[in-house]
Amino acid sequence: LSFLCFFGPIREIDIGLNDRETRKMEEMKTEDGKVEKHYLFYDRESVKLNFSMTRVMLMNF
Repeated sequence: LSFLCFFGPIREIDIGLNDRETRKMEEMKTEDGKVEKHYLFYDRESVKLNFSMTRVMLMNF
C-alpha cells in the first residue's frame, strides 16, 4: 500500500500475515463470476501480523 499525505513525506506500508503459508483459504465468487481465494478467519481468533513502514524518497527533476 502506498499513500500520499499532504502534510508529510510519502510512506510505503507493508502488512503481512505471519501464518499465510499454513492458513486455510476459501474460494469465493465475485459479482462478475470470477473466483478469488481469501484467507479464512474464525470469530475471536488471534491473528499475528508483520507491519513495516518505510519512507519513499522522490527525486525532483
